[in-house]
This record gives sequence, C-alpha cells and structure tokens, in this order.
Amino acid sequence: HQIWRKATAQSVADLSVESAAANYRDGSMIQASLDEGLQALEASMAGMGNEAVAAAKINFTTKLHTQVINRYLVDDPFGAERYYSLVKEQISGVARSPIENAIATGTRVERTQQRADELMGKFSSESSALKWIRESYSGQDEADLVTAVKTRFSEKKIAIAEAKQAREERFWDAVEGAENLSSLDATLTKMGISPEKKRKGLRYFQSAMMQDFSMGADYASTEEEIVGLGEKFKVPDVVVRRAINEHRAVFEGKAEDMALAAQSEDDFLEAIKNQGATEAQLRSAQSVFRKVHKPVYDEARKRAEVQEEWSIRDAIDTGRITNREELLNAAALQSKEKIDSLKKYLEDSKDPAQSYVNAEVKRR
Repeated sequence: HQIWRKATAQSVADLSVESAAANYRDGSMIQASLDEGLQALEASMAGMGNEAVAAAKINFTTKLHTQVINRYLVDDPFGAERYYSLVKEQISGVARSPIENAIATGTRVERTQQRADELMGKFSSESSALKWIRESYSGQDEADLVTAVKTRFSEKKIAIAEAKQAREERFWDAVEGAENLSSLDATLTKMGISPEKKRKGLRYFQSAMMQDFSMGADYASTEEEIVGLGEKFKVPDVVVRRAINEHRAVFEGKAEDMALAAQSEDDFLEAIKNQGATEAQLRSAQSVFRKVHKPVYDEARKRAEVQEEWSIRDAIDTGRITNREELLNAAALQSKEKIDSLKKYLEDSKDPAQSYVNAEVKRR
C-alpha cells in the first residue's frame, strides 16, 4: 500500500509540474499546481518524518520552478529573470547557479538583439555600426553585438535582394503576359515602373512579338497565313510584306529544285499541287519550271524549226506544196521572216532557171 501511495503521489507531482510549465504566464495556475503537488507528497509521506517530507517538498518545488523558468527562456528571457526573482528562495541552493547562468545567457542574447535593433535604425551602413560598437563596447558584449549586427546586415542584404528579385519577376511576368503594347504600357504605369525601365519592357515586348511573327511566318503555308500572323502580333505592314517576299523566294527555290528533277511540266505541277499549293503558287511554279527549262525548250524548238523548214523546201521541190495556202498550213513553227523566205522559194520554184539554182544550193 505504501508503494502505491508513493507512485500515485509521484504521478500527481509530475502532472503538476507539466501543468505549471504549460501555464507559465498564469501565476494562479502555477500556484494551484504547486499546492496540488505538495499536498500529494504530504499525503503519500505521512509518518515518514519531517526531514524527509521537507526534502521531498523542496525537490518538488525546485523542479516545478525550474521547468517554468525553462519555458520562459524559450521566448521571454526577461520574464524568466523576473519569475526567478520571485521564487528564488523556494529553489534549492544547488539548483540556483545553473538557473542563473541560463537566465544570464538568455537575457544577454536578448539585450544584444535589442541593441542590434537600435543600431540598425541608427546606422545605414554596416561599417559605421561596427565602428561605433568597437568604440563603445569591449569584451564579450562587443563580440556579441558585432556578431548580431553583422547578422542583421546580412539578413537585410538578403531581404533587399529577394525583394528586388520579386519586383523583377513581377515586371517580366507583366511583360511576357501582356496581350498588346497598349495594355502593357498601362500595366507598367500602374505598377509604378520607372519610365526608363518601362521603355525597356515595351521594347522587349515589341521584339518578342517580332520574333514570334518571324517564327510563325517561317513555317506558314500560305501568304494569307502570314497576313493573319501580322494582324495577330501587330507588326508593321512593311514587315509583313518582307515576310511574304521571303516566303515567295523560299517557295520558288523549292520549286526550282523540283523543276530540275521533274520529267515533264505536267508531272512537276502535279507534285506541286499535291503539296497543297494555291492557284497563285501553281502559276508561279509553272513560270519557274519554264524558266529553268528554257534553254532546253529553245534548243528543241530551234531544231524543230529547222527540220520543218527543210521539209517544206523538199515538199516545194517535189511538188507536194504548190501554193501559199499549203505552205502556211505546213509552216507551224516558222517565223514571219522565215515564211516570207519560203514564199519566195515557192515562187522561184515556178521559174525553171531559178528552180535549178535552188536545187543546186540544196544539194551543196
């Protein structure tokens, strides 16, 4: 039964300490926890002698106050200092020194932070603040304050850099997300962007629109698509016309390559059509094909003209062509000058003497 009473009393004492620490800013709760724990100890130690009871009470009281002070030290070292001054006599002598050292450390750190805050408001540069500290403090106080101020200025630099980065990101988000130049201008003005930086953003936006247009125009299938891209990206008409000219040049270059490889004009135009060419592009491609093959066409026509001419002369000589109508029907490829020459040849063939001369000329 005695063992059970001690275990129960110890459990009540532990709960009392926990409750006091949890309610460290509430004096009435702390006192209630202290009274509850002491009563439990007295009840469990009945008949064990005054000295034993007194020792148990001082140990419990010291433990409770130590836990309350430790909780204060987490966020209020000066509160711990004030509380200790009120309960110091209730704490065993051997426990006082560690508590006082912990409070001294905590309050020194807190005072250092407070002084550092004051210096941050007083000095705008780190070097000026450190110079004042070294002239005004010495020993541990100087070292602690120097460290604190250096840390504060480092944090300040980081905060300034992060704020600048955030402003820069908002600026570029506005630029890259704008629908058009006028809306971007209004947005940047509303954001309080400086005139110089606003001009930079507007120039970037214009350049980006030009790049997007150029990329789209490079892959456009038709001139109409390029015109549509120009309207979408609000680029000048002169830029659209230049892109159309470049598009035509690229198309004609491809058409020229295909024309060189094609077996006939019909095959070539069919291949161009199968690639989705418009009527205008088909007409352009046909001109390209004939331009590419002009030397071949010219040479073939010239040979045909010569062959036709000599065939007509033979027909005149053999009497198969006897009048101008027959001559004109046979002269499909002859020029006007050549036809006039053949007409004369026909007339001369009717004169026996001239006919003999013509025959000799042909024979030779």
